[in-house]
Formats: sequence, C-alpha cells, structure tokens
Amino acid sequence: MLPVCAYNLLGAMAFTVNDFRDLLEIIRTMPEWKEALRRELLGEEILSLPALIRDLLKVIEEMNKRLYRVEQDVEVLKADVGVLKADVGVLKADVGVLKADVGVLKADVEVLKADVEVLKADVGVLKADVGVLKADVGVLKTDVATLKGDSLERKYRERLLSTSAVSCASQSC
Repeated sequence: MLPVCAYNLLGAMAFTVNDFRDLLEIIRTMPEWKEALRRELLGEEILSLPALIRDLLKVIEEMNKRLYRVEQDVEVLKADVGVLKADVGVLKADVGVLKADVGVLKADVEVLKADVEVLKADVGVLKADVGVLKADVGVLKTDVATLKGDSLERKYRERLLSTSAVSCASQSC
C-alpha cells in the first residue's frame, strides 16, 4: 500500500498512514476524525438507527405493559368463562328437568281435557236429571197438597162423625 499523508487544519502534514493499523490508531486517538469518518462511511440513515432503536424500545416497552394488562384481563376472562361454563351446565340440566316436567304437564293437561269433556257430558246429564227432579218435585208438591187436603178432610169427617156420634148418643139418635 502507498503511504497516505494527512494534513492538519493549517494544511501541514501531521502524520503518515502506512497501513490499516496506522489508520485505526489515528481514528482511535482523534475522536473528531472518527466521527467524521463514521458519517462518511455509514450515512445519515445508518447513523439515525440508534435513535430509531431507542424509540422502538420505548414503543416495545409500552406494548409489553399493554400486553401484560391484556394478559391479566384474559386471565380474569378465563375465570369468568369457567364460571359461565359451569352455570351453563347447571342451566342445561335445569332445562332438561323442565322439559321432562313440561312433558308430564302436557300429559296431565290432556287427561284434564278428557276429564273436562266427561264432566261436561255429566253436567248435561245432571241438568236433564235436575229438570226431571223439578218436575217430580212439582208432582210431589201437588201430591202432598192433595194428601194434606185428604188428611184434613178425613180429620174433619172423623171429628164430625165422632161429634155426631157423641151428640147422637147423648140424644139417643
């Protein structure tokens, strides 16, 4: 490699670079040159990466906090879902019992409907029987009235006859 000469700010040569190690040593000892060389070699996009990474780390940290809160919420939701599953199991069992009860009630209603039809027919018969009984009671009232009249007439006749017999006996009829 050919020696490279470097010039200081006044234009005077300050040192000579004979190989890569010399260049590295100069860069290590002169931070302003190191920074200038870095800007030239890396460009602004690469140099802005550390700031971007810091910003990304802040965003990641905030996302991790949010994720932690979401994980906590998910744990609560899991517990709630477990409770809801148990409740649904109980409700399913209750619905099964209710379905069976409704089946029994439907059968009972059918029996009751049949019984109501029988009772309706019986009420019809009873109404007819009451009509007959009313007529019979009417006849019985008439018969009782007639019997009372006959009995009263008999009493009066017997009195009359016994009074007539007593008066005849006393008068010698």
